[in-house]
Amino acid sequence: MNSDLVFHNKVKNLIHTVVLLIIMATVTGLAAYMVAGTDGVWFAVFGSVIPILFYGNSTTEHLIRVRGAKPLSQIQHPRLYQVVSTLARRAGLSHIPQLFYEPSGTMNAYATGRREKPVIVLTDALLRNLNMRDITGILGHEIAHIRNNDLKVMLMADSVQRITGFISIFGQMVLLLAMPLVIVGKVSISLVPMLFIVFAPTIVLALQMALSRTREFEADLVGSELTGDPAGLAQALYKLEHYHRNYWRSLLFTPWRSYRAPSLLQTHPPIAQRIRRIMAMALVDSPRADVYTTDHWQPHGRQSKRSPLSVRRMRCLNC
Repeated sequence: MNSDLVFHNKVKNLIHTVVLLIIMATVTGLAAYMVAGTDGVWFAVFGSVIPILFYGNSTTEHLIRVRGAKPLSQIQHPRLYQVVSTLARRAGLSHIPQLFYEPSGTMNAYATGRREKPVIVLTDALLRNLNMRDITGILGHEIAHIRNNDLKVMLMADSVQRITGFISIFGQMVLLLAMPLVIVGKVSISLVPMLFIVFAPTIVLALQMALSRTREFEADLVGSELTGDPAGLAQALYKLEHYHRNYWRSLLFTPWRSYRAPSLLQTHPPIAQRIRRIMAMALVDSPRADVYTTDHWQPHGRQSKRSPLSVRRMRCLNC
C-alpha cells in the first residue's frame, strides 16, 4: 500500500466530512432561526440529536424484518465468518459483525446496527455472483463503515435533513397564513429568506449525498487496508457495476437504458472513480491477498470448482 497516498486521502476525507457537517448544521440553523428565532435553533439541535440517542437494536431488527433478511449460519458458511472475524480483529472491533442473508435479486451489501452489535447484510444475488475474493473486499468495505462510525454519522446527517424538511414546511405554512397581511401591506417579507427557507431541504439533501460519497471513499480506503488487497475490492466493484447496468437495462424501456443520474444526485461515487482511487493505493501490480488466500482459509483436500457459496448451500439457509 502507498502509505503517503493513504494518509493524504484520509486527511482529505476527514476535512470533507467535517466541512460538510458544519455546512449542513449551518443551513439548518439559519432556516430554523428565520422561522422561529432562537427557539427554532434549539428545536433543530434537539431534533437532530434525539434520534441518535434512541437509535438501538430495535431499529435494526425492524429493518431486517421488513427486508426479509435472515441470519447466515456460521456452521454452513465457516469461511465467511473466518474472513469477518479476521477483518474485525484488524479493524479493532470489540464485536464481530453478525452476517445476514437477504433474498434479493439485486447485488448489494450494507452494514447496520450499533458498533456494539453490528450487522452486515449480503443479498442473494451478491453471494451467487461473486467469488470469495470479491466478497472479502466487500466485507472489508462494510467493516470499514462500522470502524469509522459511518452508521452514526449518516444517521446524524439524515436527522438533520429530516428536521430541515420539517422546519421548511412549517415556515412555508406560516408564510402562507401571513400572505393576506402581506397583500394588504401590513407585513413585509424579504424574498431572500423566503427562498432560503423553501430550498433549505434541497441544499441539505445535496450536502448529505456529498457526505455519503465521502464516507464511501473512506470505506474503500480503510477496507483495502484491512484486506491488504485493493485489487480485490476494485474487482468486486467492477462486477457490481456491470451487473447493475445489465439489470436495470433489462427493466427499463429503450430510451432510458443509457440514462445515468448526475453524480451530485447519487449517494455513491462513480464506480470508475472509486476503482482509480483504490488501485492508486497499490504499490505493486499483484497486491497481496492475505485474507482470503491464507492457508487457514483453504478448504481441506481438493478445492471445488464450484462457487464457495453454491446454489445448493443457499437453499439450506432456512434449515
